[in-house]
Amino acid sequence: MFQKGGVRPTRRNRAVPVNGPFPYHTLPLDSGTIGIVTGPPGIGKSTLLHLLDPDPWATAEEALDRVADRVLRLDHPMPLIEPTPALDDYLNLLTILDGAPPRCHCLDSPSIYGLRGSREAIYAMRAFVRRHGGIAVAVLQYNAAGEPEGLTEVRHAVDWILDVNTTPQGVRMAGYTKKRTGPQDTICWRFDDAGRPAPAVDFDGLYSVEGTLGAYRFHKYPFKGASYADPWRLADAFKATDLLKEHVGYATAAVAASYAAEGFVTPGDVDDRHRFATAHGLSWLELGIFWERLTAARHSTTKATNPGLAQ
Repeated sequence: MFQKGGVRPTRRNRAVPVNGPFPYHTLPLDSGTIGIVTGPPGIGKSTLLHLLDPDPWATAEEALDRVADRVLRLDHPMPLIEPTPALDDYLNLLTILDGAPPRCHCLDSPSIYGLRGSREAIYAMRAFVRRHGGIAVAVLQYNAAGEPEGLTEVRHAVDWILDVNTTPQGVRMAGYTKKRTGPQDTICWRFDDAGRPAPAVDFDGLYSVEGTLGAYRFHKYPFKGASYADPWRLADAFKATDLLKEHVGYATAAVAASYAAEGFVTPGDVDDRHRFATAHGLSWLELGIFWERLTAARHSTTKATNPGLAQ
C-alpha cells in the first residue's frame, strides 16, 4: 500500500545535448549525474573528457602543462586546472565550488588517493552533484591486472561508467558498461592528424556490426572469422558485384543460421545495431530487402548464362 509523502520527480534538462560534439552526439550525458571513465593508459580517456569542456579540471597526478597542452591541441576553452595531489585538496575544491557550481567538472584521477581515498572522493562528487546538478566525472586508471583501480568499491555509487578501449581491429572504442539514464551505446573513433577524435569509418566499404550491447564494433568486408558477414559473403559468392557496389557505405547485421533458407537470420538486438551504425554516418541495409535484391540478381544472372534453365 502506498503512503503519502512521496514526490513526483521532474525530468532534468540535459547538460550535453544529443547533437553535442563528437562523440557525445551518440553518448549523451544527463545533468545531475556522476560518472566514471575507465581505460588503459594513453587510450584517450582524458581527451574525450576535455570535449565536454569541464571547468575546473582537477588533476591529482598529471602535470598542469600536460593538461594545458591537450586542451590546446583540441582547440577547446582552457579550464581552470587545479592540482589536487591529496584527497583534502579535492574536498577543499568542492567546498569552494559550492559557491558557484560548475556545469561540469572532472577529477583525474582519484586512484592516487588509494582505495579508501578514491571511494571517499567519488562519494563527495556524488553528494555535490545531487546538491547542485551538473555533471561530475572521475577517471580511474587501470591497475597491474588490467582492471580499473577501485571500480568494484564505487560502481554502485555512480550513474554511468564509460570504458575506453580498442576493438580487435585496433580502432578505439568507447562504450557504456553502466548507464541509468539511457541505453548502453557505443562509439568507435580514431585520432585524426591533428590529434582530435574523429569517426572510425571511411564510408568506402561494406560493414557488419558485431559485438554485444555496450561493445559494438565494425568489421569491414572482406574479413576472416566473422559470423555476422553472411549477407556480403553470399552476394560475393553469387557474383552480385553490382549489388555490392550499390551498398558501399552501408552496414548490416546477421547471424548465421543453417536452418534458414537464406543461411542467416536477423539478430535480436538489430535495433541497437542499427542505431550504432547510423550514429557513425552509415546507411542501414535491412536483411529482407537485401535478400529480395540478391534473389533478383541471381535470377538475372542465371537467365543470362543459361536461358533455357531460366524459362
